[in-house]
Amino acid sequence: MSEESERLAKALIEFREAENISVRELAHRTGLSQATIRLHESDRGQPPVPIAARRFEEVLGWMPGSIVPASRDLTDLELPPDSLEAVPDQTQLPSCAVSHPRPERGCSSAGTAEGAPADPA
Repeated sequence: MSEESERLAKALIEFREAENISVRELAHRTGLSQATIRLHESDRGQPPVPIAARRFEEVLGWMPGSIVPASRDLTDLELPPDSLEAVPDQTQLPSCAVSHPRPERGCSSAGTAEGAPADPA
């Protein structure tokens, strides 16, 4: 547990209590997820990613740069490295599944997406 993460956890909890708001409301105000708020309030020793650090500074009224973000250049939009294993190899999918972005539609026996017109070629 670092002093920085302990300071942030305490500040977030005190802010919510002073404002009499829920985790959900703080998440709404910062544009971050409730899980992110809970993580940093629980003080698990992880510094926030840069975007979360900036948003916490804004809502707490702290000077920009006063929260030291995680050392890696991560954003909330990046996937963890092992998440790429979950992406299917498109060479193994039927051609209609690769060409048709709507997963709720299956492939017909003709190889076209169900509900989509067949190519006249």
